[in-house]
Amino acid sequence: MKYIILKIVSCFFLLLLMANLATALVWAHANYVRSDPPANINLPSGQPPGRIQVWFSENLEPKFSELQVLNNNRQRIDNNDSRVPNDTPQSMIVSLKPNLPDGPYTVIYKTTSAEDGHVIKNNFAFVVGVGAIPPPATNADNTITDAVDDNFNFWSVAIRWLNYLGSAALIGGIAWQLFIWQPALRKVKDRIGSEQTEAGQEATQRGNQLLQIAGGLLGLGWLAFLLYQATRFGGQSPIGLFTSSALLDFLFSTRFGLIWLARLGLIVVLGLFLSYVNKRLVLPVPKFSRLNLVPEAEPPLPTSMPVSQVTTTNGNRAYWILLLLGGLILLTTSLTSHAAASNLAWLLIPLDWLHLLSTGLWVGGLFYLALAMPPALAKLRPGTGDRTRILAALISNFSYVGIITVTLLLISGAIQAAVHLGAVSDLFDTGYGLALSVKLVAIALMLGLAAYHLLKVSPQMNNFARRKGETNGAGSMAAGLLQIRFRRTVIIEAILGVILLGIVGGLTSFGPPAGNAASGLNLRGQIADLNYVLRVDPAQIGSNNFDLTLTQRDGQVLSKANAVVLRLNMTDMEMGTQELNLNPIPNSPGHYQANGQILSMSGNWRAELIVRRDSKEDAISQVGFKVR
Repeated sequence: MKYIILKIVSCFFLLLLMANLATALVWAHANYVRSDPPANINLPSGQPPGRIQVWFSENLEPKFSELQVLNNNRQRIDNNDSRVPNDTPQSMIVSLKPNLPDGPYTVIYKTTSAEDGHVIKNNFAFVVGVGAIPPPATNADNTITDAVDDNFNFWSVAIRWLNYLGSAALIGGIAWQLFIWQPALRKVKDRIGSEQTEAGQEATQRGNQLLQIAGGLLGLGWLAFLLYQATRFGGQSPIGLFTSSALLDFLFSTRFGLIWLARLGLIVVLGLFLSYVNKRLVLPVPKFSRLNLVPEAEPPLPTSMPVSQVTTTNGNRAYWILLLLGGLILLTTSLTSHAAASNLAWLLIPLDWLHLLSTGLWVGGLFYLALAMPPALAKLRPGTGDRTRILAALISNFSYVGIITVTLLLISGAIQAAVHLGAVSDLFDTGYGLALSVKLVAIALMLGLAAYHLLKVSPQMNNFARRKGETNGAGSMAAGLLQIRFRRTVIIEAILGVILLGIVGGLTSFGPPAGNAASGLNLRGQIADLNYVLRVDPAQIGSNNFDLTLTQRDGQVLSKANAVVLRLNMTDMEMGTQELNLNPIPNSPGHYQANGQILSMSGNWRAELIVRRDSKEDAISQVGFKVR
């Protein structure tokens, strides 16, 4: 039955992942969508804009987002009054100095997403009068050369890994006590010797110590992430944060900071509750030998309460409260994840939270199986078979919990992957996709070990536990060797879990590739004696805006064209040729636009641009691009 469930879960995961990888529904960070004036446009001579407004794909943090406008000499020609309007939080406006001369200008923007906290730097250009569009520019201090998304770095990955490790250890430890260890002891309480109480006390004490370590990791991770994110937002060093208002602005003026303050409150309450649990619910235990992991002396028969009462009803309630606090801490992570930046946030945030919770239950549970189990089992007499019996119950309980959590993990992960990836090729062509691919490999290795424990070790351990005798019984040498083999493979699986959480730290540092398409495409090239810039926005299935700028090779604006036609063909399958006439924009020579719903399928497309002029042959050029 377990084998059938495992096969169904695996097949469902693969089918769901492959069936949905063709859909992209999210924005990745606050990327450029459009601007006024448009990017790469030639404005009429003597008519510079009075202001620049740029729209982005996500809401912005006003205090940590900025627009700058530079002339050809890298001098700022804006009034340093960049702002995010209250009525359009997805845009920024900056006013320009009056009477600007003709020439090229570069708009540099820094966006800080109010949703996932990621910082993006990029730029675009426009020209007043005659001249060519300048190449991607640097700002005044030469810190930008092109689109910059450096959220993937050592500190980002390490700090996120630290937070994921603490969260998994917390959730897994609570689940260990509630769903695995205590039920296992109750299941075999009438089949093992009098040391059961000491084993239960030892496991509870070790488990609570690990919970305290998890709480400490969460606190350290909170502080590290606070400093890292505040430096990213404010563009300052950690020391500079304490000599300015940047840290307070980050904490009290941004969505990310307010959520992080709530997280701090939850961690503090968690720490107080952990202290209560550790003091009130754990009985003293005798010292044991660290070398042999067995009691130094034969313990006396216990006179205290049976194991089923070591943790009282109030104690179980305390663990449920801890589980609630841990779940709320995980929710603060989901509220600042890529899921929060989606137009399907109402669906993806709960899925992301479920994904994190499932990961914690599975990976965190492995930590306790590897670290809290051996000293607890050492309290049971060797050779009696008690260790085999309780291990059989432990593995069975962990397997059932694992089947549920892995099922939820795979389903929620597959849906998120389908949303965040635009195509199967993104698994290998983008940083986000490569990190996801490595994550899938790590999960596959862990699932292989989990299947080995479920299908091989668990039946053998149960067979030994039901038998008596020196050769094949619960206390036999063969049973002891199986115990040793199980502990080794559990440690390996737990180490893979630690590595997996590090990979997740890298994955969440990247922006999903769907955002590259969502921010539109700029296609540049030459057509006869002309240069062109064709922008397709948002380059997704459905309605798209096609914006074309034509300039002559000598830099002069194209004064007139009889017609500008765009012919589009789907190259992945035969769908016929779709034709779109681009209309000239009044008072903007060489600038043509049209809107249409020609792009009706994701995949590879070919655009044929045709420019018709008097006394000249049609100028024709072809360019390929991808629709997500």
